[in-house]
Amino acid sequence: MGVAILAPVPAVIIDSALETCTCEGVVAFGTNAFEVFHQVEEEYGTGIPVIIKPTPRHGDPRGYARMTFSGLFERFTKADRQGLHPEPAKRPAVTLSPEDPDTPVYGFWEISNFQLMSNRVSLGSLRAIGQKTPLPATYKFQGPLLVVADFL
Repeated sequence: MGVAILAPVPAVIIDSALETCTCEGVVAFGTNAFEVFHQVEEEYGTGIPVIIKPTPRHGDPRGYARMTFSGLFERFTKADRQGLHPEPAKRPAVTLSPEDPDTPVYGFWEISNFQLMSNRVSLGSLRAIGQKTPLPATYKFQGPLLVVADFL
């Protein structure tokens, strides 16, 4: 049994994020939920597993919302004054499009080893830190969450 970060990522950026991680060694995802990542850095450090559930909110042309991805947390990087990553190459290229620019955020959680998991992770197999019951199968993401996973 281990602790992991459970995080939503828009399904439409998964391909670009995979390519970025391959080229840069890490990929950075934007967030305003800095509290979660500061807690991770303080209590767990780097290398904590990340379970990524793609969300279809902005589209899902390849069916990624039915899959689960994973990675390892490397660091949290504060955004620059414009709310952008100070090293744009670490962002999925699709998020850097001038036609559809990044939304300014507080910071970025960076992961390495971003990949498709061989088994889909059921939300019911995860329990939020501090909770006694598993997440409901219909859990609605409000952002990243620290979870306990029996399979880790």
